Amino acid sequence: MITPFVTLAAARLFSASTTSDVDDLIASVPRQKWRALGDQEGNFTLVNASADAADALVEKITNAMDALLELEVQLAGDDGFQTPRAAADRLLGVPQGRLEFLKDSERRRELAARISVTVRTSGEDDLPTIVVEDDGIGQHPEDFPNTLVSLNQNNKRDRLYLIGAYGWGGSAALAYCDYVLFVSRRDTRLVDGRSDRVGWTVVRYNDLSDERTSKTGVYEYLCVQAEDGALAVPSFDAGELSEERSNWTGTCCTLIRYQIGRATARSSTFLGPKSLRNVCNALLFDPILPFLVREERPKYVQSNPKNAEGVVIVGNAARLSELASKLRPRGSNLRDDEDGDEDAREAREVGVVHHDSYRGNLPTGGTARIRYWVMGESKKYKKDWQPARSYVPPEQAITLTHNGQRHAAWPREFFEGIGYASLGKAIVAQVDADDLSWREKRQLFATTRDKLKQTDIARALREEVESAIRQDEWLRTEEKKRRTRSLGQESKEQAERIQKMLASAISAYRDGKVDSFKKLLSADEDLQLFSDQPLADPNPPKPPGEDEEAIQPEFVGPPSFLHVLNGPVHVPAGGRAVVRLQMDAPDDYLDGGGGALIPLVTKGGDSFSVGGYSSLHGGIMRCTVNANRAAPGDRGRVVFTVTRGELLPLVDDAELAADEPPRLRVRSVGKQVGKEQGPPVRPCYKRQWDALGFDETTVAKLIPELEDPGVYTIWVSWDYPPLDSKLFKEKRLDPESAEGFKERFVAAMGFLAWLQHQSVGLVANDELKRAAEVHLFSSFLDR
Repeated sequence: MITPFVTLAAARLFSASTTSDVDDLIASVPRQKWRALGDQEGNFTLVNASADAADALVEKITNAMDALLELEVQLAGDDGFQTPRAAADRLLGVPQGRLEFLKDSERRRELAARISVTVRTSGEDDLPTIVVEDDGIGQHPEDFPNTLVSLNQNNKRDRLYLIGAYGWGGSAALAYCDYVLFVSRRDTRLVDGRSDRVGWTVVRYNDLSDERTSKTGVYEYLCVQAEDGALAVPSFDAGELSEERSNWTGTCCTLIRYQIGRATARSSTFLGPKSLRNVCNALLFDPILPFLVREERPKYVQSNPKNAEGVVIVGNAARLSELASKLRPRGSNLRDDEDGDEDAREAREVGVVHHDSYRGNLPTGGTARIRYWVMGESKKYKKDWQPARSYVPPEQAITLTHNGQRHAAWPREFFEGIGYASLGKAIVAQVDADDLSWREKRQLFATTRDKLKQTDIARALREEVESAIRQDEWLRTEEKKRRTRSLGQESKEQAERIQKMLASAISAYRDGKVDSFKKLLSADEDLQLFSDQPLADPNPPKPPGEDEEAIQPEFVGPPSFLHVLNGPVHVPAGGRAVVRLQMDAPDDYLDGGGGALIPLVTKGGDSFSVGGYSSLHGGIMRCTVNANRAAPGDRGRVVFTVTRGELLPLVDDAELAADEPPRLRVRSVGKQVGKEQGPPVRPCYKRQWDALGFDETTVAKLIPELEDPGVYTIWVSWDYPPLDSKLFKEKRLDPESAEGFKERFVAAMGFLAWLQHQSVGLVANDELKRAAEVHLFSSFLDR
């Protein structure tokens, strides 16, 4: 056994913080040799597969979780668990492997203490050193080449109870730091007759600057060469550990001067949307196990000694579910001011005001669970406060998870595209892919864990998510409320002037065109065509009774009845429709509360299918029926069965009828009398930015109507900062004199947005920004 390790350095392995600390450790090793990581000289591409340092860091945390799961599985002698959640449930006491069901805070912290993520000073605020440590199974020095410093070993491919699968994700962190220092000791109960030794090594990047023929360098790890030429990682007898570490087993991974990525290093680890705490909760949205995030940088420990103790990370799914559980049942008779529960009041004011769960069925037979939470509005924060940012950034409004880890995300524009321009900033959603088959997962997820593959199943999944969000009546009503409150009153005369300018531009553009057509999906012959939409009413009436909430009873125990509320159900051929069900059961009855819904098409199975169903809310739920293969006139039946444990199940059914689908109407708009009015174009004032998802960089957006996504309004920023700068600072105009210029700007940008949508089907804001710059420096402003 090779043992050329200086005893003095043993303690320094666990306290290394700077590049010079690691340099000293390397210097203490005689007969040192460097070996290519994974024994692959061309390992640069594999290590640099992740585009974000925070994603790469999360891989180290999931490796630590796997180490704990592996330890418990080996000690139990049972490796038959089919999922890591099942293993965590049975072996670590996490109900269903989901932390939202582990209510005991002391048990949470006890489990979390087994994995810690500690931030240390490295000498540079922007590049802290981060230590990921666990007390899991650990690795014997002889096994390092096949585990900690391996690549593509497929160690986890057949271990269904582990989170990892590909064998190289953990190496991604190497690309974002100066050194990685590994220290590991195998659990003494599992050394398999070998000596009890602590192994360690350093991984570095060698840029091969002396080799002019090499385009990239190589990642390599520190070894010691024996007299016979054999290489092994440095190691020492476990008896040389310090007294406080004498019983330590597990793995400690220190990332020296880590480029933290989307998290910020120049602030507390725990405060703010970009804190490491928030980033971990977002990227590990629904983790199998909890872990601690700790602070060791002196200035943050001195300001608050509790920072050194750390906070427990349980993921956003658990955090949001806890907030949702504090809500009083919707429709109860208590008014807000009568409710003495401060937690419940806070949940309504600044936390979750609505949540739902929907099971989306994919054409391949799998089911994905879609969950979403809606944040409330608060007068305590500035007007443009983005409530969802406390949990996820805008580019991660919908998180697609596998085993709780983010594997892809859809941005906030997803909600805006289906009409939730105002509410979109307040929605946090999760698509849980755990229950899909491995074949389905392979068609969805890339090994880089940052986006979905472009496949049919990915498109079908997106449609299911869109269906779940679209069909929620509470969301539709709330969007109307918030948008109406935010947009307020505007000048009808001003809107008409802008519309006339747009109509002139479109008419001039159409002039001379032949065989130009426009299309609108509509089954109503009397519905006006897209470009002939009337101006949106600048003073829309308030829907009657919109602030009223129906009183719903609270249910306990299994249900006694099941009713279909809207049968027979008419489904557009090739489309989908919603069946509404009622039962007297608690909201969680179908989500781990003891019952299950089994929808089955018993007639017309070749024409109809069940797309998915939501959770219960106040005894009401919705189920989607698809008629993708149906022709007009086809008939069918869907039977709904609700299990009740040992009691007889409840059953009801609904007749299905496939109707004529919406007809595609085509009309020539080449030459016509009068001016074509075009879609509604409205100015978006700064006070309205938050309602429509605008910010300082937004020029224009197309916002579809909730009732008919084929009809939309073009919104253009009235207070676009470069425009204001040109008018008020450079031209020194007063607001009244600038109004005409602003109206022309809105009309011009609206026209360009319309052109973009006509040609490519979307609005590209970067292109509009360039167009706005040209517009602002044109003679238009010099009149």
